[in-house]
Amino acid sequence: MTVRVGSLRFHNWQAIEIHPDRWADAFIFDVSSDLLIPPVDMGLAIRRMGAPLKKLWSRTCLWVRVDAPGTWYLHEIRNALMGIASLPVAVTPFTQQKPRLSDFSLHPHLDNTPSPSPPSDTDIVTIPLTDSERHGLRVLARLRTAALVEIASQAGLTLPTTRKALHGLAEKSAVSWQPETETWEIHRRKGLSVALRGLGFPPGVSIPTEKRYNQGARHLRTARLWPAWLRQGLGKQAVIWAGWSEPRLSTRKAHPDAMAWGEFQGRETLFWLEVDSGQSSKEALVKKLLRRLNTAVVYARSFDLLVVIAVLGPPRTLKVVQQGLGKTPHDTAVVVAPWTKFGELPVPVWGNLTDGSPAPTQLRLL
Repeated sequence: MTVRVGSLRFHNWQAIEIHPDRWADAFIFDVSSDLLIPPVDMGLAIRRMGAPLKKLWSRTCLWVRVDAPGTWYLHEIRNALMGIASLPVAVTPFTQQKPRLSDFSLHPHLDNTPSPSPPSDTDIVTIPLTDSERHGLRVLARLRTAALVEIASQAGLTLPTTRKALHGLAEKSAVSWQPETETWEIHRRKGLSVALRGLGFPPGVSIPTEKRYNQGARHLRTARLWPAWLRQGLGKQAVIWAGWSEPRLSTRKAHPDAMAWGEFQGRETLFWLEVDSGQSSKEALVKKLLRRLNTAVVYARSFDLLVVIAVLGPPRTLKVVQQGLGKTPHDTAVVVAPWTKFGELPVPVWGNLTDGSPAPTQLRLL
């Protein structure tokens, strides 16, 4: 049941008995990792709904239910939602029947009787979309402009399916083809509005766009292709649930060029990508890559997860990694591969660096 308060719509509302005869009311916002939005971006968008909700319904709280495999996606949404002023927030798995008192960021207001329900509302109907069209539009809502292969990579679709979806979106005036750059671009009014309303966000609330650092076209293309690169390079050895270029993470100093998330050897794993053109001096390159790889290890450990760190670049970058970085921890695997050979990736080995040669090379990280 969709409910509405002001311009805000929520997937449901519920009076929750926290203690016997002590009730809190909660607006429910449902999130799924299948929506293809990075968890911190999703959390930041939901966060913008907190202040108007508190103003319109002062004694309420927000319950975010997350449908996602593993634990990382849920925890990152929780991190992004911490600290909303005066609004208790609970983030739980979608299957949890009700939030516990300990799930809330602040102690919720409790009444002796359940509060009356807010008015129900119908779901927003914009334009009818197929599942593949919806996937492509959500990817472009974050990238704004991208090539066919880049959209297919992050949408988890084949090229023919993506091409058909984009042409369908173009017929509905949601996206357009840019022949000068050979890219697809989302229409800022209709296309972006349809994508955001479909995610459940009201006017005035948007998802953050991809972070860009002006590293060059090849750097950006390599980062955007990372989910597809993994799927082709590791095949059935890994399950990739989702992946994004230049994602925001809850740890401010963590800035991977791309991040994918999935399962490797039966365990939830982060797949962290660093792309480097190798234009720095050897000393500067070693220092920079060592700092970034250590950041990846510390970040993954904060979630008690394994991490596969990949470095893609020209031969000079790969040589520096192979020769200059020592030994790796047991919960980390490092792989290196040329950035010109899409889909080629050595099989990760925990505690080692692999470059496709028969014997793994030792790597030293802090």
